[in-house]
Amino acid sequence: SDNAACAVLTPTSSIDAGFVSVVLSATYGGSAPLPCSTRLRATGPAGFAADSITANVAVVPTVSRAATTIGSGLQRNLGATLGASNHPGVILTVTSLDSSLVLVSPHAATAGTGSYQTAVLPGATSVPLVISSLAGRIADTVSVRLEAPGFVTTTFSAYVWQPVFQLSG
Repeated sequence: SDNAACAVLTPTSSIDAGFVSVVLSATYGGSAPLPCSTRLRATGPAGFAADSITANVAVVPTVSRAATTIGSGLQRNLGATLGASNHPGVILTVTSLDSSLVLVSPHAATAGTGSYQTAVLPGATSVPLVISSLAGRIADTVSVRLEAPGFVTTTFSAYVWQPVFQLSG
């Protein structure tokens, strides 16, 4: 690698007798600021052609959802967003970190629970998310965790307040 801080290959490997290729794994070097690029090179003994490829290492995308408020005893349809669409489909896990105060579900018609999983289709970025607060609790804050393979795990805050209604007319 021209920049081992960006990406490195399996330290050493050889092509077994009777074969013409070998599969190597490239991994993030661990210290270069992301995104980064480097040239990965394969060489051999005299008489063999060298080869190289550019490796681009990207920032790991997140699952995002801004903090929100919810009235005690009410339900709120929020949704969340995957930070990248170039995935083969993932299972997103949504977890209330205090299910005695706030429950989560994929749809308003589905009863809330402490945690649920939902399949996000390949290329999709929109994720269904509904939170429900239990009645009688006010001035509380609950964190909700969003996690999916290949994405940075994220938490957002749900602020539970006394519900207020304004009638105009």
